[in-house]
Amino acid sequence: LEGCASISDPQGNLQFYTDGSIVWDRNHIPMPSGTGLNGNGGATQSAIIVPAPLNLTKFYIFTVDTNGGPRGLQYSEVDMTLNGGNGDVSVKNIPLMSPVTEKLTAVRHANGIDAWVIVHGWNNADFYVFSLPATGVDTIHITTTIGSEHGGTFQNSHGALKSSPNAQKLACAVRGLRECQIFEFNN
Repeated sequence: LEGCASISDPQGNLQFYTDGSIVWDRNHIPMPSGTGLNGNGGATQSAIIVPAPLNLTKFYIFTVDTNGGPRGLQYSEVDMTLNGGNGDVSVKNIPLMSPVTEKLTAVRHANGIDAWVIVHGWNNADFYVFSLPATGVDTIHITTTIGSEHGGTFQNSHGALKSSPNAQKLACAVRGLRECQIFEFNN
């Protein structure tokens, strides 16, 4: 309906894609365990796929619920060695934070290996940042309170979140407030 995510190999060949609820393999067939993810295709940014650091066959799918819903931010894992090399969901729907908005992004860590996953909270002005090192998703998050409160009408849950590749800037669109907030970070 709205949000989707896909991932390709370094040569540009499709690996898999998702709407946050179903994961399809490169042949456009749902993976054997690829249904029932707790994201919502009606969310602006329903899912994001992040490669596992230092592992070429493992990927994380981070999903969000729609309209600040109770399922919040969750993650699942895809192992590309399963299902004859077409991949399958090996871990599903691990909760991280609830409630959150439909705004979700990821950016490479300054070390060039790990990643940060960023989501905005619902009914607050909080950004939640989760670390993704080679050991797996760190369920302990960093909270930064900055900018407008995203709450009240569900339209304030809608919008997009994007980081610059160098992680120095973060843009956050809030549909209901009709604004785009830009934050700049200096190390």
